[in-house]
Parts: sequence; structure tokens; C-alpha cells
Amino acid sequence: MGIYTDALILMIVLMVILSVFFVIAFRTHKKISEENKFLLERWAAQRQHLKGLESFSQEVRAMTKDVRRLTRFFEDGSPHSLRRQLDAEQSCLDSCNALLSKVRCGNPEVDALLFSKTVICEKYGIEFEVTICRIPEGKLTEIELTSLLGNLLDNAIEAAYASPAPRPFVKMNCQFRSGVFLIRIENSKDPARNPMANHMKTDKENPQFHGLGLRILDGIVKKYDGVMKMEDKGDTFTSSVSLILG
Repeated sequence: MGIYTDALILMIVLMVILSVFFVIAFRTHKKISEENKFLLERWAAQRQHLKGLESFSQEVRAMTKDVRRLTRFFEDGSPHSLRRQLDAEQSCLDSCNALLSKVRCGNPEVDALLFSKTVICEKYGIEFEVTICRIPEGKLTEIELTSLLGNLLDNAIEAAYASPAPRPFVKMNCQFRSGVFLIRIENSKDPARNPMANHMKTDKENPQFHGLGLRILDGIVKKYDGVMKMEDKGDTFTSSVSLILG
């Protein structure tokens, strides 16, 4: 009996050791997976931010070329260049007006982001209306701010693009008052679709990034003791976010 008892005890000890080992290995794997997921989320946010800056920079470069061309015409001063000078002036003014129309709030990161979304909306015939009373400066990191607005707008643009409405739209309103940052985005949508019932399922080519976007939103809202609400009204959809920034 003693031999069998010792063997049984040894087996139990080994099973306990193996169980502990597997628990530790599982937790380590889970931690590494979460860290990788976090890094991927940050990469997606950085990618979105850089894309907006690139689009805005291209517009600035185009305007700079018009200014340089206009300067050469002024230096020329010959009568036959008058017509070309007037054309260059008008082109320069048009470029300046187009660029200034893209400057929504004076925050370079947000303006770059909104510029890239404006280009997308223009491409797909979506009316894009932005009203920004005030952006909280120094309260959110650049990544948090652009990730928050970018993911909300991406979801709205996707829904508006799929809408059968003759004039699909996306409207965004941002306010910062009494320490609370308020964001409200309304967009047209297909009445036949019910995104809230489908857990905000996406039709994007890379749905994994859509899932990351939702987790990024949720993480930012929780970090700043905020609230995120979504309301499906059939042919329109509204997303509202409020963050306590003090």
C-alpha cells in the first residue's frame, strides 16, 4: 500500500505542478496577446493620423506652387504676362480658399484628420458638415484625439456610403464646456440595416481594424470617465460621446 500511496501522491504533485505551469503559460500568453493587440491598435491609430497629415500636406504643397508661380509673374512685369498673371492670381486665391475651408478649428492634427475625411466624402458624394466650437487643448493626447474622432467618423462615413438616401450626409458637432468634451455625429444609413443588433458589424475590407477601432473608442471613454451613446433612428444614426476632462 505504501508504494501505491507514494505513487499516487507523486502523481497528484505532478498534476498540480503541471496545472500551475499551464495556468502561468496561459496567463503569459494572454498578456502577450493583449500587448500585441494594444500595439496593433496604436499602429492603426498612428496610420490614420499620418494619412490625414499626408493629405493636408499635399494640399499645402499645391497652394505653395501657385504662390511661387504668381511670384514669377510679378517679377516678369511684361505686358503680355498680364493675362497669365490674372489667371495665376485667381488660381492662388482659389487654392487659398480651398485650403482655408479645410481648416476647421486651428488644431493641426484635427484639421489634417478632417481634411482626409472631407476628401473621402467628396469622392463618394457624401455631404460632410463640421461644427467645432472648441477643441480641448492639452487634455487628450494627439493619438487619443485623432483616434476618437477618426473612428467615429469612419463608422459614420461607412454607414452613409451604404445609405440609399439621394443625399447621404455626415454631420459632426464638437463642444468643450465646463470641463466636458462633447462629440455628436449624425449620419444617414440604410434603414434595412441594424448595426446595433449586429454588434456594429462592418463591411470594411479589414474588419479586424473596425474591431480595434471600437475597442480604442471604448478604452478612451473609460479612461476619461465618459459615456458613449448610440441611437438608431432607421434612416439616420447618431453617436454621442462625452468625456470628463476637468
